[in-house]
Amino acid sequence: MATASGRSEVDGLGELAGVRLPSLTGLRVLAALAVFLYHIAHQNIFAAESANAVFGALFDRAGGPGVSFFFLLSGFVLTWSARPGAPVPATWRRRIVKIFPNHVVTWALTIVVVLALGRAVPLVQAIPNLFLLQSWVPDPTVFFSVNRLSWSLSCELLFYLAFPFLLRGLLRVPTARLWGVAIGLMVAVLCMPFAAGLLGGPTMPVEPGESVPVLSLWLVYIAPPVRLLEFALGMVMARIVLSGRWIGLGWRPAAGLVVLGLALAQALPWLHAQVAATVVPLALVLPAVALLDVRGARSVVGGRAMVYFGDISFAFYLLGGQITFYLLMAFGKGHDVLSGLGVVLVCVTTTAVLAAVLHRYVEMPAMRRWSRSRRL
Repeated sequence: MATASGRSEVDGLGELAGVRLPSLTGLRVLAALAVFLYHIAHQNIFAAESANAVFGALFDRAGGPGVSFFFLLSGFVLTWSARPGAPVPATWRRRIVKIFPNHVVTWALTIVVVLALGRAVPLVQAIPNLFLLQSWVPDPTVFFSVNRLSWSLSCELLFYLAFPFLLRGLLRVPTARLWGVAIGLMVAVLCMPFAAGLLGGPTMPVEPGESVPVLSLWLVYIAPPVRLLEFALGMVMARIVLSGRWIGLGWRPAAGLVVLGLALAQALPWLHAQVAATVVPLALVLPAVALLDVRGARSVVGGRAMVYFGDISFAFYLLGGQITFYLLMAFGKGHDVLSGLGVVLVCVTTTAVLAAVLHRYVEMPAMRRWSRSRRL
């Protein structure tokens, strides 16, 4: 049976599949800024402890939810735009070309800077990082090596390789059972900190006054198969909307739930705060915001400026940690409130400008050149 748009419904995704979602692109800006400000919050750049405390209360646990949002969004958007029946190698090609050029450039720049500072980069760290295998190794000297933010790309690589097969399985799930699958994935994510809490072994500090076992941190926050749960949840949420099973939750109450989740993250132990505290509200906000675009409603996050910065957010994310680290080395610490906020603004602006350059001269040309086969 064909829909009014001419698409066949046998693909199991419905006639909304492929509708542009600029508001979700705009939301990427908020997630990228959350991760960026999280890294600054842990540097204690202000002279007054009260200023560091306020800045920390706002952002020192924003990084985990920011990364979680990206993982959920990846599953949602890939499913939304999927073409069932597309050759698996073609799907892999598009996604690998999306992440590797920016990664290789930032990897090489980091290596050059580190060597220029007279430091060594062991091959046991550099090589797994280059090939995005570092997150499979439960050792922080490996999974946080070179450009430490690239650990998440190691997870994304697994997501992209698994996506064609996950999609086939998802399309076999009756629409009446989609919410059951979504709830099951949510429960699995919520249970992970409890399982990780049973692990022992060497610990590492994660916040002032709190350390966790390395294996626990790796299982909850780094391990690609565990983070695949969020990607799969994003996929299910997309199909829930596409099949007409959404519960009708509006974007305002969904955003309110995200705020509550972030507040809850501040009160929970570290292992529970990184993903579990916000995974449910983040999973709910994606459909709520996507439906704004489906209905043609205007939104602040769907405006031209937000969409542009959303487009460069991948480059911004990869550059942010390194630029912030080295700029803060140059500017030092112990700033008053106004000068400290000025330093933050300089870090954000510098990263945004360099991200725009990386997006224009590396990411986009690579996508145009290599994302599709040139064979006729």
